[in-house]
Amino acid sequence: MIRPWSLPMSLSSVLLGGAIAYFDGYRIDLYALFLALIATLLLHAGANILNDASDVSKGIDRPGVATAIYRYHPVLQGEVSITYAFRLSLGITFAGLLLGAYVSYITGPVVFGFEVVGAVLLMSYTGPLINSKVRGFGEFVVMMTFGPPLVMGGFAASTGGLLSLNPFLVSVFQIGRAHV
Repeated sequence: MIRPWSLPMSLSSVLLGGAIAYFDGYRIDLYALFLALIATLLLHAGANILNDASDVSKGIDRPGVATAIYRYHPVLQGEVSITYAFRLSLGITFAGLLLGAYVSYITGPVVFGFEVVGAVLLMSYTGPLINSKVRGFGEFVVMMTFGPPLVMGGFAASTGGLLSLNPFLVSVFQIGRAHV
């Protein structure tokens, strides 16, 4: 449900923000960057669990479809109930937001803003309100989630809440190269 193989997307984006700050000459707050990274990984894991639970409850994931074949799927296999998966997703997401709030407390509100934007985008992928995945623009949401908000959030966390145009430009370029 957590899909650990997907977490390097979050890891690389947040660390890219920290690397940009370092190479731009800023003093790096490794503690805040580390906590922001953990918060981001929690939000990503929560969204992955939500995706599994939501897709099974809507009949998108069912026996015989690709996601049931290429990976272990405990919700679909009945090893984890849909209700439990939804609750677990909520708990992990809340923990990520809480940790993001703490990072914001020590660095300023900019970091939490990026955490919230990232969380809303992640939850809109499969969540009950927007569900961009089935509306044909899920991959765009994924691209936007793991690009500017996470790179800029990593930059802001590592610099004590500062903003710069540089991480935005690098993240957009990264997205462009990754999807060409």
